[in-house]
Amino acid sequence: MAVNLIKLCVGISSIEELESLQQNRRRRRVAEDAEALNIHVTRNTPKRAEEIIGKGSLYWVIKRRVVARQPIVDIRPMSIEGRKHCAIILDPEIIRTHSKPCRP
Repeated sequence: MAVNLIKLCVGISSIEELESLQQNRRRRRVAEDAEALNIHVTRNTPKRAEEIIGKGSLYWVIKRRVVARQPIVDIRPMSIEGRKHCAIILDPEIIRTHSKPCRP
């Protein structure tokens, strides 16, 4: 059984805005000679990361509704200013879902 994550999409008001933001970030990474990846950074590494990679998705909550998902390609440890973080690598395709209410 696939394990999924759910995240609030803070400061984003639509799926189109999320797509545009991710596209701009990929372009910026290419300009910096980095891999064109969709990366979502979080402080905590999921405990069941092995079950998520390649099978699970990250579900996006926009305006208190689950409206889209992105398959999770990889989960990598990283460090920002000496603190441990986690990079969730997402598939570039954003898949729309049936809109479902979600309380924060």
